[in-house]
Amino acid sequence: MYPIQYSQRSRFVTVLAIVSLASAFFSLAQNFSTLSMQSSSEFEIVQSLLPSGMIPATEVYFEILLNIAALIVSVALFMRSRKGRIAYMIVLGIYAVWELYSGISSYYRYNDLLAGMGFGKPLSLILFWSVIGMGMAVFILWKLSTPEIKSEFENYSSD
Repeated sequence: MYPIQYSQRSRFVTVLAIVSLASAFFSLAQNFSTLSMQSSSEFEIVQSLLPSGMIPATEVYFEILLNIAALIVSVALFMRSRKGRIAYMIVLGIYAVWELYSGISSYYRYNDLLAGMGFGKPLSLILFWSVIGMGMAVFILWKLSTPEIKSEFENYSSD
């Protein structure tokens, strides 16, 4: 019997999993902070002064679910689970589309307010960062689909 040969773990996947885990954790903390602020009477007074209204709670709850999913799949990615890699790619795709939607809806929600404060039209900046974010997501999805990364997950995975 020959021992099983494992390929070396790629630094890319390790760093990606750790950064994703930290990002999801801090985003989750931010979401809970947003929910606690929205329930305060001071926040309601400030929101009543804004013409656009506040961020719907359903958006915050969706982000909480998305960040919990990101925490789980980041751990699975770190552990080199084959199903975890695929789940990570799905969650990343959903997250990228959500961020694009969120940025554009924020633009329409707060455009008049920002223009009235002298910020001009922030659509170009929002679109710029959305394109950068989508480009990063596409790169990560492509990199996770390469044969080298796939074989790494085949060698380490027990599922």
